[in-house]
Amino acid sequence: MEILDYERLDEWGPWIGKVIAAIRGDAVIAELAATKPEYIEDARDWLYERLGHEHVLDGLSGAVQGSAVRLFHGTRLSEADVDQVRQQGLEPLRLADRKSSLVHVLSLHLA
Repeated sequence: MEILDYERLDEWGPWIGKVIAAIRGDAVIAELAATKPEYIEDARDWLYERLGHEHVLDGLSGAVQGSAVRLFHGTRLSEADVDQVRQQGLEPLRLADRKSSLVHVLSLHLA
C-alpha cells in the first residue's frame, strides 16, 4: 500500500501533479506552474477556480483509494504531550493511545 506522507511535499506533490494531469492533461500543470503560487493554498485555489472544486476533489478521492495518508497533528497539546514529543519525536496518531487524555480534556467542557 502506498503511503502519502503529508509532511513530505517532495513525495506527494508529484503524486498530486499526476492526478491533476489525469483530470485535465499536462498543460494544466504548466499553466499552474506559470502562476508561480506563493503558497500551496494559492495553488489549490487556482485549481479549484480552473477545474472546479468538485472535479478536483472527485479526482483526488478516486486516486487516494488504496493508499494510506500519514499526517501529524500538533495543536492543542498538553505540557505532557509537548514533553513526549520532545523526547520521542512525532509519531503517527493512534486513537487508542490518546483515548484517556481526550476523555479527560473533553470532560472539562461538560463541567
